Amino acid sequence: MYTEDDVLSDMDSLGIDRACLVATPIHGTGSPYVRDCLARHPDRFYGILTLDYTADDIRSSVDETLAIQNALGFRITTEDSRWLTSEALEGFWSALESHTDPQVQLLTTPETFDAVETVVAENPHVTFVLDHMGSPDPEAHAVPGSAYDELSTIADYSNVYVKVTHTPTEEVYPFEDLYPYVRYLLTQFGSDRLLWGSDFIYHFKQATPWETLHFLDEVDCLSRSDRRDLRYRTFASLVP
Repeated sequence: MYTEDDVLSDMDSLGIDRACLVATPIHGTGSPYVRDCLARHPDRFYGILTLDYTADDIRSSVDETLAIQNALGFRITTEDSRWLTSEALEGFWSALESHTDPQVQLLTTPETFDAVETVVAENPHVTFVLDHMGSPDPEAHAVPGSAYDELSTIADYSNVYVKVTHTPTEEVYPFEDLYPYVRYLLTQFGSDRLLWGSDFIYHFKQATPWETLHFLDEVDCLSRSDRRDLRYRTFASLVP
């Protein structure tokens, strides 16, 4: 089990003052564990939470969640393009309209990027973050030359950001199979719309906490300024 104390310990070891906890479905609808962490450590954590996005009371759930100190927004996990663009989510998108700069992190795959573009275009009031670089499979999503190329169109929308993590890798540190994606994202989005993510809850499967952060130093296309954007300046720009 990887707890909030483990996160705080890893943060301290890397010299990280504050971090954003991104909920997963295993935390349960409404993300009670993340909510508790925000309450216990308001000086260390921000949060991205989950909801039942098709519930009848979705508007009140959105309002209540965004009233929580340091709650930045929500995470949607899906590989279903039809569901992502369906009428079932209209209440959720509508509920976000009354809030300033709400954030939605999308954990999807390149095969859903057409639906992602539709949702992004229809919700310019929302800041979107594509989780784990859009979840490319290094064996299936060459750049260019695959479904991943759809990101070049999505990058035209200024309200879209991308989280760069080691998670899609099939290799050990320094995760060289991810370098083409980092180069591609840098070209399409610029460093000011890329942010680093640790995926700390799963880091122990493939890497140490130090490696999840410092592989950025190995990617030759990233300047010192670019790495500063990824490590903190971009995220800081998304915090109210």
